[in-house]
Amino acid sequence: MKKLFLALMSGMLIFSACAKEQALFKKDLSNAECKKPVWSFNSEGVLGSTVDEILWTKAEYENFELDLEFMVTKAGNGGIIVYSNNTDNWIPDSIEIQICDYDYWNGKFGANGTCGALFGFQGVKKNYTKEVGQWNKLKLICKGQSIKVYINGELANDIDLSKFVQADKNPDGTVPFKWLQHAPRAKVATKGRIGFQGHHGSGDTFYRNIRILCD
Repeated sequence: MKKLFLALMSGMLIFSACAKEQALFKKDLSNAECKKPVWSFNSEGVLGSTVDEILWTKAEYENFELDLEFMVTKAGNGGIIVYSNNTDNWIPDSIEIQICDYDYWNGKFGANGTCGALFGFQGVKKNYTKEVGQWNKLKLICKGQSIKVYINGELANDIDLSKFVQADKNPDGTVPFKWLQHAPRAKVATKGRIGFQGHHGSGDTFYRNIRILCD
C-alpha cells in the first residue's frame, strides 16, 4: 500500500509539473537538446542561436499554452515547432508556426509562408507584427487539433488540423509547398516536443520570456 501511495504521489507530481505557468527552458538549457551547442541565453535573458539548428525540448507536451516574445532581424526566418515526434526528420511529422520578417517573407512565400502562418498550409490575413528589430508578443494555444496563434494580442490564425486531410491540397484550395507534401497534417499526433528555429538563412530570430502552461 505504501509503494502504491508513493507511486500515485509520484504520478501526481509528474502530472502537475506543468500545471502552473513556468519557464519552458532552464537558463543552462539542460532540459533541452540540439545537434550542436549553438543556442544560449545571453545576460539579458534573450535566447538565440549562431547556426541553423533546431533547439528541442526534451519533454513532450500536449494541451498547452506557450507565451513568449520574439524579435526578428531583416529577412529573419524562424519558427516554433510543436507536436514533433521525430526531431531528425521533423518536417512531415510536426506543425510549424512561422516566425519571421513579415514583409520579406510575404513577398517570397505569400500569406501561407509569413509570420503567424501554419507554415505552408494556412496563412494570415494581415501583418500583426511590429517593425523589424522590435519585440512582439506571441501566444500559442494548442488543444488537440486546435491551434490558435495570437500576435501582439490579436488572433492571427485559428487552425483546425482535422480539416487538413489531403497532403497536396489545403482546405482553402491552396497548395502546400512541395517539400511539405509528405502527409496530411490531420494525421500529425497532438503530443510531442517543442522546437525553436533561430538563425536561418541570412537572418535571425530571438526569443525571451518563454513560458508554458499545461492542462
